[in-house]
Amino acid sequence: MRTLLSVCLALVVLTCGCAKITYEVRSDKPVLLGTQLARDHQVVRRIDDAKKGVWLLWLLLPLNPERGQALNEHAAQGDALTDVSIHEYYSVVDFLIQNLSRGIVATLNEDFDGNVVKYK
Repeated sequence: MRTLLSVCLALVVLTCGCAKITYEVRSDKPVLLGTQLARDHQVVRRIDDAKKGVWLLWLLLPLNPERGQALNEHAAQGDALTDVSIHEYYSVVDFLIQNLSRGIVATLNEDFDGNVVKYK
């Protein structure tokens, strides 16, 4: 029983990582998760973007540290971003990359949704 528990614990440790994912949007324009802008605005276009994040050493060292760069590019096209949502997920390929490399390399898919708005 102890051997089975040890093997299960070892598998959990090998397949899980600890990641801190930070999105920094360095913009002089508001980036909001909701639509609570103090001014009247008009939606210019819808954001639907996807990026892939890459890390080394069990998700401790990001290879692309500019996590919010996609949002910065969209923020430059209007006065603000509203209804921003960030969805991160592993695909089967990401799972295989992380497990075959024993966590040395890990990838993660990121989808960005939201609205670019202009003030009226």
